[in-house]
Amino acid sequence: MAAVHSCHGKSSRFLDKTNCTGSTLQLINGLTLISTFFGARLAYGSYASYQLLTTVWNARGQIPSWLAAIYLVGNPVLNVLNIFWFTKMIRAIQKRFVKKSPPKAD
Repeated sequence: MAAVHSCHGKSSRFLDKTNCTGSTLQLINGLTLISTFFGARLAYGSYASYQLLTTVWNARGQIPSWLAAIYLVGNPVLNVLNIFWFTKMIRAIQKRFVKKSPPKAD
């Protein structure tokens, strides 16, 4: 009797290794990951960064200049990295689920 292959119950990191690439489970997993990343890192993270930056800016006379500079430069750099990784995540999902057209014969 042949073994029945199922993608149910697999951990997300093993979906590619278990021939579940492009499965509904992988799509749901990817969309959940992207939604969570967007909500936590881009939406709330940007809001929290704005709050932090305004607090540091308003307290710049009360804290060392080097500390204010680290926050005022470093935090936006990290937010740009979040956007960079978010676009990488979108491309990875597209790579798995967007059908490539066959090459044209000349």
